[in-house]
Order: sequence, then C-alpha cells, then structure tokens
Amino acid sequence: MPDTTVIYYTSNKEDERFESNIQRTLLEMIGDMPLISVSQKPINLGKNICVGDRGSSVFNAWRQLQIGVNESKTEFVCTAESDTLYPYEYFRFKPQIPNKFYLPNKCHVIFKGMGKTKSFFRKPLASEGMIVVGREFLRNRLEHMFDGMPEWSGEAEQPHFYDRKETELFEVPYP
Repeated sequence: MPDTTVIYYTSNKEDERFESNIQRTLLEMIGDMPLISVSQKPINLGKNICVGDRGSSVFNAWRQLQIGVNESKTEFVCTAESDTLYPYEYFRFKPQIPNKFYLPNKCHVIFKGMGKTKSFFRKPLASEGMIVVGREFLRNRLEHMFDGMPEWSGEAEQPHFYDRKETELFEVPYP
C-alpha cells in the first residue's frame, strides 16, 4: 500500500475544460496512489467528498484540505490544487520526517491574460498547494489553526498552517 495520499481540492470555479485537463494530468502523474478529492460540486476523481457551494477563498480551500486529510489513512499526504500541474517526481518523494513540510525546489507561476506584462515567474518557494507532509502532523496543525473559527468563510482572515522555518526543499527536475 502506498504511504502517501494525494489530497485534491477545488472550489470548481476554474473553466471546466481547464480543470478537466488538470485532473487528467494529475491521474497520469499519481498512478496508483490513493486520491481524495474535496470539491464544491460532485466530481469523478478518486474518492470524492462534495462539501457544496462554499465560495472560493483561501480559508475554504484549507478547510477542504482539512476534510481530505481527516479522510486519508496513509502516513503522509501531499496537496494538489485544481489550477496546478505537478511533475511526476513530486508524487514520488519519500519524506524522512513526518513533522516537516517538504516543498519541491521548482515552482513556476503563469498568469492568464496578462498581455504585454510579465505573465510568468519562478517562485523562490512553493506554496501550501505543493507540500508533502505527515498526515497526523498536518491534521493536528489544521485543527489548531481552525480552533474557534467558523466552519466556512469567504471573508475570514487568511490562515496559515506552517512557518517557512518548518520547511525543507526537495529536488524535482521540472517545475
């Protein structure tokens, strides 16, 4: 049994064709790894948990991540967002320490419709949408972060569940 579950979360606000391509590529990259999708509309992707229309916000994205983490059974989890392509090697990384956030060393961001301005840049560090971490460590961290908070919110303060000091980069050949 694989020791890492992929947690895919989406507010289903992306263009359907775009998100369908993201999902198809995700399935190609993860192979037989366990996959839990937490969505705001029903989707056919791994084990789907539909939470209903909650609105698009960082708060709600992290709540959806929490639901997926709570449902997973493996030692580790890795995140997958509905607007992100991940290299094959991201899903093959084997963490050594369960209470550390591992991020791939290459992350490029591309913006749609930016015209003549720069529409692409290399992020120095990946984001919460690109982590591999111990399931229990993340579950406890999210539980603590959401303590006393509403269940869903489009306007609550943007929560953060890790500090950059708790991260370690790992090599991937492609962004």
